[in-house]
Amino acid sequence: MPRKPLIRTADHYYHVTNRSNQKTWYCCPMEEVWGIAQASFKVALKKHPCDIGQFVLMGNHYHLLVKTPKQNLDLFMYEFGKHFSLQLRRATGLINRMFGGRYKWSIITSNEQLMRVFRYIYQNPLRASLASSCEKYPFSTLYFELDNRNNTNHKRGDSFINRQLLPPFTVNAQMQNWLNEKVHIDEEQGIQMGLAKSHYKFVTRRRY
Repeated sequence: MPRKPLIRTADHYYHVTNRSNQKTWYCCPMEEVWGIAQASFKVALKKHPCDIGQFVLMGNHYHLLVKTPKQNLDLFMYEFGKHFSLQLRRATGLINRMFGGRYKWSIITSNEQLMRVFRYIYQNPLRASLASSCEKYPFSTLYFELDNRNNTNHKRGDSFINRQLLPPFTVNAQMQNWLNEKVHIDEEQGIQMGLAKSHYKFVTRRRY
């Protein structure tokens, strides 16, 4: 199947995701993979500036919300992916490609849709039973944000300090409670299917 042509936008967030080759787990500690991801963001942002809204690193894939005022998603993701893959190969000693293919993207055109995706992404570790709450998973921008807010002497991930979030995404106690609300499986699957589209649209599953 040919790759869909990139739709460029400066006004909306993209959801971007990519999986490791053959969906295998990264062959080095997650703390090291997280550090490599941060370094890769620094390199990519320096060459092709954009706004990082959210990043969650899982054991064999990642989720990213990113806004591109310069309409340069392809350039940013190329630089990020190249550096990320190269440093992972160096860290693991593997010579095969690190990811199964090119990243996948979907444009999210409304705040209501963005909020659904926002929670869906942060709940990835909960669905995988890797954390008891979204804010306790250590490999996400949410953990970084709360960690820096609560501990001014410990800047765990300074590559994300300048990320730009839309106003509804202020993480307070109410937002944390909402992020951790149990989502029905139908909503999870509807979001997942919607993110396969160029323009995200929640898919309502038909029941017969």
